[in-house]
Amino acid sequence: MAPVQGPDNEVWDRAPIAHLTLDARGTVRNANRAATALLGVGKDGLVGGRFGRFVHRASRAVWKELLAGSIRGATH
Repeated sequence: MAPVQGPDNEVWDRAPIAHLTLDARGTVRNANRAATALLGVGKDGLVGGRFGRFVHRASRAVWKELLAGSIRGATH
């Protein structure tokens, strides 16, 4: 059976749960419809921007640490 999720798949795009694909710098590379609805930004305004702008200022240090850890392959 073929996988049913992925950024180019209609099932992924229509999933009721928000899904985002980020690169190593935290730039949004793809987002499904639920993600755009949750964040209140159209796909054109979301893709290509930094996800960190949606992280509360008080939590940004933790966000940066998590992002850096994912690049190193660490898990929390």
